[in-house]
Amino acid sequence: MFQLIGSSNINYNYLRKKTPNGLRNTLSRLPFEIKCVLKHRLALFKAKKYSGTILKLNIGCGKDTKAGYVNIDSCNRECLQLDMRERLPFDDQSVSIIYSEHFLEHLPEQYALQFLKESYRVLIAGGVFSVGVPDGQVLLESYTRKLETKEFKIHDLSDILPGDPTRMQIVNLMFRRFGHQYMYDYETLEQILTSIGFTNIRRRSFDISMDSEYRRDWTLYLDANKQG
Repeated sequence: MFQLIGSSNINYNYLRKKTPNGLRNTLSRLPFEIKCVLKHRLALFKAKKYSGTILKLNIGCGKDTKAGYVNIDSCNRECLQLDMRERLPFDDQSVSIIYSEHFLEHLPEQYALQFLKESYRVLIAGGVFSVGVPDGQVLLESYTRKLETKEFKIHDLSDILPGDPTRMQIVNLMFRRFGHQYMYDYETLEQILTSIGFTNIRRRSFDISMDSEYRRDWTLYLDANKQG
């Protein structure tokens, strides 16, 4: 056995072949999770400077940073690289608005619920939670109405699904690819937000000053307030 754990590619390949697929997939995430921990700890240190300040948060922003906001994204070094599966490092009632576009659906259900509860905690009374997510209703209605794939209200997917993809392939793409973990419609998101304590939950129109144009037609935009 000790001879197998050597430096040769042959030995490495042997171990790789002998490792069950499930275990191999789990271990392959280990470097990612270690990086998440390190980035999160550094972000916690950086976040201390915001203590005592009323903030505006832009969460899961990617490259779409916004002036006047604390921009948070684990994949952008210019942002606060927090792990959003963890507790937010901000004081109770220290945030006036939380904006998030196409981020919530990337969290598994239990972490999404935790994130929404944390958002409620840090918002001031009357503070705004503004969210945009892929609209599951739009996608499923497009499928059941048997629209041609080109009529699905989503951006060009030719680089991901070349040729002539079926409608079900597009539904699976939006529900399962891009790191998506959980899809929402208005009814579901309203129910969750209400259970947490949010009030005045309402759809909102696309806002060109905040939202991404290419996501406009297939995104559910929603605002809610913390009870004041």
